[in-house]
Amino acid sequence: MKPINRSLLLMSLVSSLFALSACGGGGGESTPDDKATTQKVVTTDASETATASALAGGSTATPVSWVIRGTGWVSAPLLLPDQRSRATTPTADSSGYMPVFTGTGYYVDRDNGNDSNPGTLAAPWRTLAKASSAPLKAGDALLLKCGSVWRESLEITSAFSRTGDFLIGAYGDCSNNIRPVIRASDWVPTTGWSRVADDDRPIYSRAASTAVTRLFIDGAPQIPARYPNFKGVGAEYALAVNLASRQSFKLKPADLAALASRDLIGATVHVKTTQWMVETAKIQAFDTSTGVITLDRQLPFTVREGAGFILEGKRWMLDTPGEWFYDADTKELLAWTTDSASPAAHSGIEAAWRESGLTVKWLKNVRIERLRFEQQSGNGLSLIETPDASVRDVISMHSRDIGISVLSSPRVSIIGSKVVGAGENGIVTRESIDAKVQSNHVSDTGGFARADTTDAAITVLGSGSVVTSNLVERSANIGIRFGNREGTVVEGNSVFYYCLRFTDCSGVYTFTASAPKTPETTYVARGMVRNNIIVGAKSNMEGCGFSCANLAVGIYLDELTSGVTLQGNTISDTEVGLGMHNASFNILNGNKVRNVSFSSVRVVQTRSDQNYVVGNKFTNNSLVAGKTTAMVNGVPAETGSIHAFYWFHSASPVSLVTTQNNTVSNNTILSTQKGGEATWSLATWSSSKTLKKSEWAGYAPTDAAVSRVAFKDYSVTTEANVLKNGNFNPATTDGWTTYFNSAGTGGAFSMGTFTGCGSNCARYAAGHSSDYLTSNTFQLNSTAGQNLYVLRMTAIGGANGGMKRAVVRRPVSPWESYGLSIPATPLANGEVANVEQFFLANSSDAGVLDLRSAVGGETFFRNVSLQRVSSIAFQQPKQLVSHVINPTPEDLTYPCVALQLNSCDLVDENGAKVVFPMRVPARSSALVFAKDPVWVAN
Repeated sequence: MKPINRSLLLMSLVSSLFALSACGGGGGESTPDDKATTQKVVTTDASETATASALAGGSTATPVSWVIRGTGWVSAPLLLPDQRSRATTPTADSSGYMPVFTGTGYYVDRDNGNDSNPGTLAAPWRTLAKASSAPLKAGDALLLKCGSVWRESLEITSAFSRTGDFLIGAYGDCSNNIRPVIRASDWVPTTGWSRVADDDRPIYSRAASTAVTRLFIDGAPQIPARYPNFKGVGAEYALAVNLASRQSFKLKPADLAALASRDLIGATVHVKTTQWMVETAKIQAFDTSTGVITLDRQLPFTVREGAGFILEGKRWMLDTPGEWFYDADTKELLAWTTDSASPAAHSGIEAAWRESGLTVKWLKNVRIERLRFEQQSGNGLSLIETPDASVRDVISMHSRDIGISVLSSPRVSIIGSKVVGAGENGIVTRESIDAKVQSNHVSDTGGFARADTTDAAITVLGSGSVVTSNLVERSANIGIRFGNREGTVVEGNSVFYYCLRFTDCSGVYTFTASAPKTPETTYVARGMVRNNIIVGAKSNMEGCGFSCANLAVGIYLDELTSGVTLQGNTISDTEVGLGMHNASFNILNGNKVRNVSFSSVRVVQTRSDQNYVVGNKFTNNSLVAGKTTAMVNGVPAETGSIHAFYWFHSASPVSLVTTQNNTVSNNTILSTQKGGEATWSLATWSSSKTLKKSEWAGYAPTDAAVSRVAFKDYSVTTEANVLKNGNFNPATTDGWTTYFNSAGTGGAFSMGTFTGCGSNCARYAAGHSSDYLTSNTFQLNSTAGQNLYVLRMTAIGGANGGMKRAVVRRPVSPWESYGLSIPATPLANGEVANVEQFFLANSSDAGVLDLRSAVGGETFFRNVSLQRVSSIAFQQPKQLVSHVINPTPEDLTYPCVALQLNSCDLVDENGAKVVFPMRVPARSSALVFAKDPVWVAN
């Protein structure tokens, strides 16, 4: 065949798959935010509609028509809803596919071919077994008929004098994404099924002489029989009792009661031994009296307290709809369908047992195009020692291990392909230098109730590798893993939702080495991670045991990583934005972190034999910080801090920012706290210290913490002030009484106008430690549920210093507190303390407010109120702040309605007023703040 002058269209990621549920069985898993939705954008604002139209017609900006949203963020989807059902890849061409080659074509047609034919277009072969013997030479092509389905495996090696330089592709009517399919399963006849006798459950069985490794009904993978039953991500494990052993653990009483009479010997057990890994073994012994399970091997880690485990491999475990089991002893296939009907009522029952789809070995320059692999028990496509191979526009669905696997094959490219539901990895290149993984879509890796461990959606381990413009969705563990080797680039990828089944994982991750390797002593450039968008991760702590929280990271540089540059990445809706562990001489510059729940940057050194976190540069990053509040024991209280930086060291965290040569400069921290107040943390195994903005300035004077809009933490409705003259009107003497001990001197009280306090202020000076200023008497409501009060006031230190101290107490002996006691805190001259203190009143007897001042000094008070709280509402950040993301390669405009905030009066992260429709450039984002008058702090 002569060459066809046809270019392969590489469609941009805007038309690649981005769906909340994948085709071919659906996503099968929930995202971390169960409220994440895809919505059509409809605006009735004529001015926005007109402006959007003008932009669309007169510039390159396009109005968004659909958005996907999660907590605190909204994004344009990379796949529109009408594309969800299409099993397309980013390079799929709906007009049809034509193979390009210059030599001889060998054709295979499962429906109309015959292995006695010569394998020509007019007389094709029928089976892949025959195709495996094709005498392919340079320029030739082995072509499979689009629309045909082979229930075989295909292996192409250097046999038959092959050297490579040929194509394995498709032919025929390949329009509308029709492909050749290599499927690992066989049809299970609808006949021969019978309901299991002596069982009131609708479990059916039929003879099956070939061992079945996976079962699919109507295209959806079924769950192998297990204990406990799978009830969804976050509800899949039983929990072990720790015995300080790597080979045994103990059942909890409820599990022992359920399992004591069951046969467990020889059962498979999957144990979550660490935050990031599941180990598999067999049960060697089971003590039914103590509940101790002994395994057939030692695991790499001790089975920790609360470690999750799943049992498989016994017939009795088949006890819920959607499960199946293959009994090797009786050679039976058993199933309980999701609708509890007989399998005979389903038209598509497939039993998978073949390991591989296509394997290519010991060849060079092989092109693989337009093929589809399904249901393999091992890998969909494997390339082994096949340098300069090209994989383009390939689909792998539901391979148990790896969708596309490359081993020891330099300069391989994987472009425009799709992998759905791979068990362990979606795409892997191992020990393969200069690999290119580009414009692929990998989703649901490690999903579909997988009990075994899983790793990353995309993994590249080889110097010079490039991972670019890929879309990763819903990974059980890591999004993209790269080996930190010279010339590795991870650029322009989008990772949405990861860490679904594990914790201590990240959207982009690298691990360099563990002990006894020592850290680097200078900077040597290795990996580059730039311009990636990473969204949506929360630690799945089920079955983790301990030390599991706040370990979902956007980009993570782990053990002894050095020479990596993180540049221009955007991270949103994670627990930690940028993470570093025992890593040195890395550059984190110009990254954007938004909407995190623990810290924007976390730096950890856990080793103590020498300095492992040295020479890193944290510069020009845009970060966030804040705090969380909630009702605690009936009183609103601060429940945690969201740190700008969290520094952990096993002995001396301050050394990380002082003596260990880490540079921190010109970072901007955005806060919604008044005055841009933010926190930084210095922590060890046993202690932590929180630094305020003024304290952090001593370590990083060029960092800036700012607030574009400051919000209240909560909105309170209160009743009347029980204090008389709380505004200190000098025209009346009501409301306040003083006591001055005669043993002291200089005690004084007056109301009026004072420098540094203004009008309607009180000046109180104490001459003795027992001096006090008290309010009028009042009675509080101490009935439970009605006894929440709030004290508000401003205290200002005067000459020689003042004091912030307040007590609500009985006016006479024994003077006990009625629920409020603010301890004495010194105030320097001119220092202002704005007090808002909630408390639960514990007495309805007569009471007073007692204020104090420093002996020999003076304190000014103003605006003092004590009020019962009738209602309280907490701030909902997702209604006030939104991270607007554009992951597409074109500029987009968003109408106000797409953001779903409380107000359309917005300012952006630079403090500029937002004009709608809001324009967000390609592959970028903007943080916006709603100036809702209900929540804006005064």
